[in-house]
Amino acid sequence: MIMTSSIAKKLIISILAFSFVITLFITGFHIFIDYNSEIKRVSAYEMLIKNTYLDSITTSVWMYDDIQIKLQLDGLLNLPDLDYLIIKSKDGYAWSSGEMKSKRHLIKDFPLIYTQNNMSFEIGTLKAVISLDEIYDRLLNSALVTLAANSVKTFLMAGFILLIFNFFITRHLHSILNWLKNIEIGKSFEKFSLNRSKRYLKSDDELDEIVATINEMQDKLKNYLEIEKRFKRLIDDLQETFFFYKYDNAGNFTYISSSMTAVLGYSEAEIYRFCTGYLIKNKYSVLNDNNRETDGQNKKKHSYEIEIPRSKGTSCYLLITETPVLDKDGELIEVEGLAHDITDRKKIEVQLRQAHKMEAIGTLAGGIAHDFNNILGIIIGYSQLCMDNTIDQPETYVELNEILKAANRARDLVKQILTFSRQTETEKNPININPIVKEIIKFIRASLPSTIEIKSEIHCNNDIVMADPVKMHQLLMNLCVNAGHAMKDSGGILTISLDNIELSEIDITNYPGLKIGSYLGLTVQDTGHGIPKEYLERIFEPYFTTKNKEEGTGLGLAVVHAIVEEHAGKIRVYSEPGAGTTFYILLPLAEAVYGENRKDSLSPCVIPRGNECILLVDDEQSLAAIMRKILESLGYIVVAETNPFDALERFIMNSESFDLLITDKTMPGMPGLELIKQIKKKKKNIPVILTTGLSYLKNKDDSAKGLIDEVLIKPVSTEILSQTIRKILDYYKIRKEEQESTGSG
Repeated sequence: MIMTSSIAKKLIISILAFSFVITLFITGFHIFIDYNSEIKRVSAYEMLIKNTYLDSITTSVWMYDDIQIKLQLDGLLNLPDLDYLIIKSKDGYAWSSGEMKSKRHLIKDFPLIYTQNNMSFEIGTLKAVISLDEIYDRLLNSALVTLAANSVKTFLMAGFILLIFNFFITRHLHSILNWLKNIEIGKSFEKFSLNRSKRYLKSDDELDEIVATINEMQDKLKNYLEIEKRFKRLIDDLQETFFFYKYDNAGNFTYISSSMTAVLGYSEAEIYRFCTGYLIKNKYSVLNDNNRETDGQNKKKHSYEIEIPRSKGTSCYLLITETPVLDKDGELIEVEGLAHDITDRKKIEVQLRQAHKMEAIGTLAGGIAHDFNNILGIIIGYSQLCMDNTIDQPETYVELNEILKAANRARDLVKQILTFSRQTETEKNPININPIVKEIIKFIRASLPSTIEIKSEIHCNNDIVMADPVKMHQLLMNLCVNAGHAMKDSGGILTISLDNIELSEIDITNYPGLKIGSYLGLTVQDTGHGIPKEYLERIFEPYFTTKNKEEGTGLGLAVVHAIVEEHAGKIRVYSEPGAGTTFYILLPLAEAVYGENRKDSLSPCVIPRGNECILLVDDEQSLAAIMRKILESLGYIVVAETNPFDALERFIMNSESFDLLITDKTMPGMPGLELIKQIKKKKKNIPVILTTGLSYLKNKDDSAKGLIDEVLIKPVSTEILSQTIRKILDYYKIRKEEQESTGSG
């Protein structure tokens, strides 16, 4: 096991290398010490020669005693490592002993100085040649012995260290390695332990800490895997409006949650290929170069909305939130994305914009209608007066009648404008829709070509709703006329259906504003040319039309939409080009059937007359003048005022002479209601008729308080005006007679 371990091999090589270096160092140190010892010994020869032999040799040379010199030189040669001696005198004579055998030698020169009578004379030189061969041999032998001894000791120590390291460390590292290799993440989480004795361990060491850390990491990994499983379950269990995805910095998907298939309808294999162009290569993506320049290298989270087609040909809107994932150097390595299906929200936004647009247009229309109704009142009034004066002039009478017809058409147009702006007063009563459907079918049958078939499908047990029958008639007429126009060239089938519908809590999410309960479903369906997709969101806008100017004003569907909203209902349209159009309307059913509460209808043919005194107040001078003439032509005494303050002053001065007050609603300085209140203080029982060009200002509470007897919407025809005046005056006359008779009785 030791030799198969990579760590053991590295340890052996390291120990051997270290031992070799240490041995060399120690051996070199020993050689250095021995060499210094030999050098010191050789240096000792020099002192010995100087102190012991040099003086006697100098004397012998001075005396030229050859025998003595020879004996002295031979005696010096007995010293170790001294191979050769030579004496050279100043006169060139020389004495020598021994021979130079080694090329490695050391030469020492000793001057021979003889002293006589305090005079010193250098008489020659003694040269000693010391051989170094034996010294080097001794040093080499010593080095070899030292090297061998140290090597043995070092290698024995290294082997012992290796065995100890294997016993305490290497074998346990093998156990850890084998356990880590065999662990199956997510399947096995058994506690890890080492097979080691604790007899010699008083406390945990580093290996025990490693084992504890491994088990702690294993516990954390187990928790992380559980969290990942829960996270995946959470992703898979999310509603089909969310999905998650990831892609790397090369633009390749690395993960897409399975819920994405439910959102878009594609298979898992198609998702990766299809979504690349929409989620990665779009202009809002993190990887887009333009975004890099404006978003600080895309290091920030950002969101955007995008439209993506579904597999079945439809499309959905997604709110994308992308978060860049950066490495330690701040470089982009991955992008995490969260997508939320906001298709329903986008639909609601479109509906809200449409509602705001209708409200704005309605406000504008209401303001215009007030002045326009005054103008129409003048035109209609003078036309009727002129017609009364030209009965014996047929040509002129017919021409005036055309003017009156045009004015009445303009009046009806204003009513439609006020309808879609919800500024008309609606008399709502419990009514049956089925008879209105039958009446519409009979009426429109005559105006449609024979190539169009009309069907009615009544599948409801209850068709009673709280509604204005005139508005319901108008709604159906507009839808049927549009359907007939769509089929006028190709023919087809017009189907009107009635069904009872129960809306549940889930159903009302598709109809914002409606409550849970029972509804009447009214469907008008045709098989005509259909409506292009780009027009569907605009068809309820006022004046939006694809017809020619001669064929329509563009108010029909706007009026339909306004009527439905006014009756607390909802309208939906479904259409495909070439496949026809279906308008589906939901109206709340009446909770109970109430008795008839409508006022008696007035006959448009009867024009009653009278002789009472009427105070007429209207800030429009021309309108006040024509109404005065009309009322005077009917026999009434009329006092007309255009200033409410003047009218009040005149009434206070002679209140008993006035039998009726007719006043405009909106006047500068003093509104009509304020004028009525002031007049009522003077004469409480005077009848009052309020006229207005804005019918939404009609206030039934004021009538209940006794302030107003009737509200007339401008422009008022002579027939309606005369009948209303006569009805109110007669009512007050009868009530006065009853009070007088009761008081007298």
